[in-house]
Amino acid sequence: MAIAVNDWELGQRDKSQATEWAGGMLSRDFRILDTETTGLYDAEIVEIAIIDPSGEPLVDTLVKPTIAIPDDVIRIHGI
Repeated sequence: MAIAVNDWELGQRDKSQATEWAGGMLSRDFRILDTETTGLYDAEIVEIAIIDPSGEPLVDTLVKPTIAIPDDVIRIHGI
């Protein structure tokens, strides 16, 4: 499928704006929170991780769910 010039230009502008936004965010003091769960719906958290801007882990812990983790989910996150 061909991409129209206007669509390409819009994509480039979006990429440029996203890059500018990300650069601005990296100059701030922030933390990144990531979780893994037992699935998408009615799920429970099985892992919590928090890292600082340099990638240093502040928290990385497993959480025991009260429900089973389906095999297809285990294949995704390996927990």
